[in-house]
Amino acid sequence: GVCFLNNAVSFTAVLCSLFMIDKAAQEPPKSGDAFTQVREGLAYAWETPALRGLLAVLAVLSLTGMPVVVLMPIFAEEVLRSGPRGLGILMACSGLGATAGSLFLARRPKSDGIEKIIVKMTVFFGLSLALFSNSTIFWVSCLLLTLVGAGMIIQLASVNTLLQELPVEKYRGSMMGFYIMIFMGLAPFGSILAGWLAARIGAPDAVAVGAGLCAV
Repeated sequence: GVCFLNNAVSFTAVLCSLFMIDKAAQEPPKSGDAFTQVREGLAYAWETPALRGLLAVLAVLSLTGMPVVVLMPIFAEEVLRSGPRGLGILMACSGLGATAGSLFLARRPKSDGIEKIIVKMTVFFGLSLALFSNSTIFWVSCLLLTLVGAGMIIQLASVNTLLQELPVEKYRGSMMGFYIMIFMGLAPFGSILAGWLAARIGAPDAVAVGAGLCAV
């Protein structure tokens, strides 16, 4: 209960940041009902190679890379023999890497060249995850998960940044909607696939397959 409470309190910083954003002087023009806006946004994203590529990379990560979180208890219990405490440490290492990755991006004054970072970090994430799936030493797994967390957050935040910068004003909201829909919507299906695969070939091999797909 205390853990969940601390997690809830941590969102205070995000809420304060949102309230500090100045509203635009002019509301964006409306283009029909919600379904029309979604259809137009999809057409715009499909016809724009950069946006189409960004959403595709995000979809692959959500389907094949994110499910490692669901399988993490298996690694802690059966592969690394570290139990619940070990699971907490493993997840903390992933969070530590994500924090470091966020600070790395925050130091960048501009978004120039961020598309190259997306490519590098997607491959880096996949390779780090593949190495983790083959590790049976606890401290090595902790180190690799730190790299996994850094690669994941840098990739996700960089994709988010470009999806806000590249589209024209009219479609910026649609791109953010697609980002959330793909990132949050596909991950559960990826978890089902990962669980199905893990039941047949084992959790390490299931994660390795997903990691390989991410890197490719």
